[in-house]
Formats: sequence, C-alpha cells, structure tokens
Amino acid sequence: MQPTSKPLVLIVEDHPDTQTALALAFEQNGYETVVASDGDTALSIVRERHPALVCLDLNLPHISGHEVCERIRENPLMEDVAILMMSTGRSPEKHGHALDAGADAYLPKPFEMEELIAIAGKVVASRSRGLCVSAEPQAPAEPELGDDNLTDLATAR
Repeated sequence: MQPTSKPLVLIVEDHPDTQTALALAFEQNGYETVVASDGDTALSIVRERHPALVCLDLNLPHISGHEVCERIRENPLMEDVAILMMSTGRSPEKHGHALDAGADAYLPKPFEMEELIAIAGKVVASRSRGLCVSAEPQAPAEPELGDDNLTDLATAR
C-alpha cells in the first residue's frame, strides 16, 4: 500500500512574515505548502501543481486576490480546488465580495492559526461535495415548531 501524500496548500500572500507563519501552521498540521507573493505566480502554480487549497490574500500586487479567485473558478479543471480568502477587516462587503468571486470561505485577519487550520480542513473536505463554508459567524436559525407526539404540544425542533 502506498503512503498517502499530504494535501498541497498554495499560500498566496505578499507579506513574507505572514507567508512564513501560514506555511509553518499548515506544515505542522500535515499539509505540504508552496508560496506565491503575487497573483500571476499563484495562477501559474495552480495550473502546474493543482493544490487542494489556495489560501488567498485579497490584497495582492498586480492581480487582486478577487481576480485570482475568479480565474481559478473559470477553469473547469480546477473545480475541486478549495479557496479560502483572507483579508483585514470583518465587513460584510469583503465577506460577500470573496464569496461572489468564488471563494469557499472568507477569514478576516487577524485570526488564530487554529481557526485557519479548522476552516481549511472544512473547505478542502467540502469542495469535493460542492459545498461552501463561511468563516463569518452566522445567526442561529429560528427553531421550527412541530408537534410533540407524546403531549400534542407545539415544540421547538
């Protein structure tokens, strides 16, 4: 039986210290990493290496993370590549902008590395099933009312 290979994460970040911290966090959690500092390089790596996950900063030189995300999503051969977009700020506009571009999740900076790794694992697993995971907290759903068969009373489900 062949050993399973580690999932490849492409880290697209233009700040070297952040690149190093992200790579270390992923590598300590069983991922292989490759780093790009700009959108052009990221797109080349995506075509050549077909990563399981692109951890993508929104603000990049030359080509924005938004455009990188859109270009990846335009390629049907890359439909299984998960994209986790990151940026400073927790505004609903940035979150929506990332998801509109095709990101599977948006994680506002600053964040805890444990949170990054947890969301990364979810989006990689979800991508193969065609799901989208959001890193922004969601309001709890209103409970549905139903009948309790034992008491004939309306109950929350």
